Amino acid sequence: MGSARLRECSFLFFGVMDCVFGEEFAAYLPSVVPPSIASCKQVEQGDENLSIFGSEGSAVCASGSSPANAIAIMDEVDAHGNASIELEDVDVGQMVDVNNAIAIEKEIATDTIGTLFASTRNHFLPHVEQCTVELIDLLDH
Repeated sequence: MGSARLRECSFLFFGVMDCVFGEEFAAYLPSVVPPSIASCKQVEQGDENLSIFGSEGSAVCASGSSPANAIAIMDEVDAHGNASIELEDVDVGQMVDVNNAIAIEKEIATDTIGTLFASTRNHFLPHVEQCTVELIDLLDH
């Protein structure tokens, strides 16, 4: 699916179906959990149509929509290990280049993961480790 809104609606649908069917929904977990995790891994900078991979199939940089406009996180470190960043060197426009549709999709995907876990209970256990790792990465989101 090439649209963040369509993926978002799909996650909402599966979350509702999971609540309706409860543990009987467990048979669909292998089809629903991996796309949810893939949505959580997306970067929010750049074009809505860019998902995990760019147009050439190469990975999109986490700090910008491409290697050409990537935001440098730490350029210089002082003697105490603190990063020294000059405010004049920061491109504020590039820092706020965030795709809200993808951010909302990630929010719905994480909520769906929780709903799946709550409804399918023990059947979700094979997916707990992978989901936990991805959700921990999103804690500062």
